[in-house]
Amino acid sequence: MKKILLLLIIWLTPFFMQAQNADVIKWLKEYYSKIDPSSNIDSLTEAAVKNIYAVNIHDADLIFKNIQRLLSGSKGNYHFLRDLNIKPKTFQADSSAAALGFEYKYDNSWSKTKKTGNALFIQDYSLSLNGNVAFKRNLNPNNFLESGISYNGSFSWGGQPMEISEETSVLIETLEDSILERRKKKLPYMDLYQKANSFITVSDQFYIGGKLKLAFESNQDFSKTQFAPGLLIGIGAKGWNEHEALRYFNILDYPFALIRLLTGTDDHFNVYGATFPSFLVGLDYVIPQKDSVRKLLTGTTNPFQRVRFEVAFKTRVARIGKELLNFSSSYRWYNEINAAQNIKNNNLASSVFFVAAIESNTGFFVSYTTGKLPFDRRKDQVYALGFKYDLGNSKK
Repeated sequence: MKKILLLLIIWLTPFFMQAQNADVIKWLKEYYSKIDPSSNIDSLTEAAVKNIYAVNIHDADLIFKNIQRLLSGSKGNYHFLRDLNIKPKTFQADSSAAALGFEYKYDNSWSKTKKTGNALFIQDYSLSLNGNVAFKRNLNPNNFLESGISYNGSFSWGGQPMEISEETSVLIETLEDSILERRKKKLPYMDLYQKANSFITVSDQFYIGGKLKLAFESNQDFSKTQFAPGLLIGIGAKGWNEHEALRYFNILDYPFALIRLLTGTDDHFNVYGATFPSFLVGLDYVIPQKDSVRKLLTGTTNPFQRVRFEVAFKTRVARIGKELLNFSSSYRWYNEINAAQNIKNNNLASSVFFVAAIESNTGFFVSYTTGKLPFDRRKDQVYALGFKYDLGNSKK
């Protein structure tokens, strides 16, 4: 068990991503021999690795399904791995050949909530790691890894259920009993669920928060590294109340409301107030550690200040049979303050990056990105296709 998990950590941790395909094959074979001694290990050739999505996707699925099975029963030392999210995928950029790799994301936070007047004061300490890794690192079109710790303090107003009459409360309890009965008999129950929810009104919610963070940024092979402590301000809203106008200002959800209506996901044109985009603006103090390009252009790797702005949005696209399709997108803008002229001339002073993805509840996803991240020198349009795995959370 320990060797399997150690192997997993080594494979996923970017500090070890200088391995070539032969090493990846070796790792996969060792993993197979642990989880399934009867499997035909020799059949996992380099060609199978390179074409894992086109030819051998069941191999990848077997690996991650077994990791899920192992971690779902783990306790103690390995419990933290349940928050690791993996997306094996192929990258296809407009300026290079297709590449095989994966996207990783790990978020773990410890929160504390306190009532202060009419608001909630929420504190959380977070550890996060995210990035994209290609098995051939020179083909990685999104070559930017970010790991960090942060403290966030935010105030939240609203988002509370409004009082209901005793008669309505009894009716809701009756509907909940009917839902349980239908679920036991494996009968459709979503209509009852929606009816029960229609009797519950939640007030609109608003929040604002400040975040102190310490981040370590690098490219995949760590030839460029920098620390980026910073201060960020986040704001957002949730239009929970169907009878208030706030939800109708969620203009990004209008196209998806139409799709949900046309596909029968919703029985009326319904703009989701709970999917309001969130906004983040901040100031980073960037301390380069290794950056040969910056040193060549400016003669130094002195610290510099950088402003950043982010918008994130996620909503439901449609329900098709048992498949739930969700859309997510984010926009990131970075800009160096008082950048040297050589940095500006080489298009390194600012970067804009946009990603959009459609993902099913079974894990399949397709995504599109455009723009560049801080360590990139050129803009790319990248298409990716793959599967998402929440390790240790296979029942999600």
